[in-house]
Amino acid sequence: MSNCVWNNFGVLTEVRIDENFVWVSNQDGRSLKMSIISYKDKYQDVYQTALGLVGKKVRLNTSQSNGEQAVWFSHISEVSKRRAAVLETVE
Repeated sequence: MSNCVWNNFGVLTEVRIDENFVWVSNQDGRSLKMSIISYKDKYQDVYQTALGLVGKKVRLNTSQSNGEQAVWFSHISEVSKRRAAVLETVE
């Protein structure tokens, strides 16, 4: 993916996998996908990481600069407690 950026995704509520994609969903019902074919070397690690982050605030590396338009993701990470506190202050 080119032009990838990190976007806050909110609380991760669901992680699932099918024959083509790893899917993640947040508390607002928004879902993003990761292509298993494009990321065949790392999709299993990303899937396992995501499973461990259910119920936590996460950030996703997405292919679009505008987080609301993103459809694809390539990485996931937990939002640090410090960053989460800043986000709550801003929200």
